[in-house]
Amino acid sequence: MFGFLVFFIPSIIGTRIINYFNKDIKIKDILYDYITLFFFSFVINIFVMYNFFEVKKDIFSAFNNDMKLFVWMGLISIIVNVILVFIGLVVQKNMLFKIEVESSKNEKKSNIKMDSKNTTKNKKSISKTTKKIKNK
Repeated sequence: MFGFLVFFIPSIIGTRIINYFNKDIKIKDILYDYITLFFFSFVINIFVMYNFFEVKKDIFSAFNNDMKLFVWMGLISIIVNVILVFIGLVVQKNMLFKIEVESSKNEKKSNIKMDSKNTTKNKKSISKTTKKIKNK
């Protein structure tokens, strides 16, 4: 149970920080932010656990058995998520994407002028054909 808290809760804190700085954010974007924060923080936390705390097997039972490991990894996970959030915000504010669309000059504009006599003839012929089709 403690393992889930260490991995999932800090990403929620990170998305709350993102929501504080970006007021006009959609639910879909919040979900994408949470998933990316969770993925990157999970990878970094696993790396830290393998190299510094020497937890190689059964990560979740290690959190349940050792409360000191739980506290340390919780703090590290929160710090990692806050750093990832601020890196993401800096990249988001300073990157600019330009998309240019060129229209082709060969497009022809056609002006269609219809006389009132022609339109009534067309309407009559269309109505006659539809009646014939319905009768068959």
